[in-house]
Amino acid sequence: MKKFLAILLTCSLVLASLTACGGKSGDGGSNGGNEGNNGSSGNQGQNEAEHGIVETGGSVTYSPDGAGINKSAKVDIGSLYVTDSMLDTGIARPGSLERLAAVMEKASFGQGVTIAYVGGGTAAGKGASSYEKSYAALTTAWLKETFPNAAVNEINIGALNCDSYVAVHRVSEEVIKSSPDIVILDTAYDDTGAICEEAFESMVRAFLSGTSAAVIPLITTDSTYAGNGDKQSALAFKLDLPVISYLNVLKANVTNGTWTWNDVATAEDTVYPADSGHAFIAYLLTGYFGRVLEGISSSSYNEYVLSDSTTTKARYNNGTFVGPASVPHDGEDNALTSLPGVDSYSFVSQGMGTQNGNEATFDVTGKNIGMLYWRSTDGNGGSFDVYVDDVLITTLSADLSEDENATYSFAECVELGKYDESGTHKVKLVKNSESEADDFYVCGFLVS
Repeated sequence: MKKFLAILLTCSLVLASLTACGGKSGDGGSNGGNEGNNGSSGNQGQNEAEHGIVETGGSVTYSPDGAGINKSAKVDIGSLYVTDSMLDTGIARPGSLERLAAVMEKASFGQGVTIAYVGGGTAAGKGASSYEKSYAALTTAWLKETFPNAAVNEINIGALNCDSYVAVHRVSEEVIKSSPDIVILDTAYDDTGAICEEAFESMVRAFLSGTSAAVIPLITTDSTYAGNGDKQSALAFKLDLPVISYLNVLKANVTNGTWTWNDVATAEDTVYPADSGHAFIAYLLTGYFGRVLEGISSSSYNEYVLSDSTTTKARYNNGTFVGPASVPHDGEDNALTSLPGVDSYSFVSQGMGTQNGNEATFDVTGKNIGMLYWRSTDGNGGSFDVYVDDVLITTLSADLSEDENATYSFAECVELGKYDESGTHKVKLVKNSESEADDFYVCGFLVS
């Protein structure tokens, strides 16, 4: 019976606090939702003199400090036509609000809050005229304006081609150790295949079990609406996480003629949003935050408990990124060198390998082993056979010069092996007999 009542409370909250009326709107933020009572008030008034969690039969309530909240904060979306119904579409799943409500309360009392952005080029600000115009910077700025007494910190590990498989091997050292309060996961566009699907779940569970962060998948996309958004949304449903979908809004409004791609991006760039697109993504995120904040004092929440992980291998959740200089290697030609054509949005700038076609050998220790290698547009990238323990695994091309869609060099990943137990394996690169070019650089190894 208690469980049934808790479910009813949650349903009431979702229906009340995340419903918006129509009409044209020129900003995002706390004014994006309904005003008034936005949730169940069954536990309101209990222990209001004390801020913090009030546990009552499996549900919790929060009492933020109203004096520490500026409800006039907004994201400037310029001349882009936006309606509140677009916010409804963009909040694809409200999910469990308990962790986010806890962050809002914490910030209202002037305590430090850290928001982290994990993902590909869009997360890094690619397409925006400056980082200050990126959705990440705009969202962080909204938090600072909304909670003027709180020290709001930002971590952004966005980088070109950083899918979930790469990201899950970076987050432990670069994000989780800093105990973030909000985590925006923007990897759906770069994700492809079952490896990324499993890596995404591993990463989500690592955040949920290793921190108290509110984890929010954000589905961004390009002009073709590509990406792994459906798979990520399915996992979000399973784990009761929110989903904010730029893809949903973009596709709906371009299809019905309200927008064109050029309203949110430049004609020359079919992948990344321009300033207007970044501003709209920030509008969706801060609009969601604002709706949760609006209903926080009048709502009860089911305490978020991570479901049992035995239903998934989650084999990457202890993953690490190992730079090439840290891996034992053979051959004088394997000296660490600057990579050719590095974009400022890449998270690697040096690699080890060969510039004259010689073999390159590395000893890598792990249970699951992947490799990050450099692909260049300069025409010098060669084609190399990759052996693990003297067994041919794959042939990789480091050349992008003949790909008309490749406008920049980038790091690409490949999984080389998964084993029952951790051990040391010899990874050997041998120039393919048909390769004319000689260069091949290893940016690092992905180990778990």
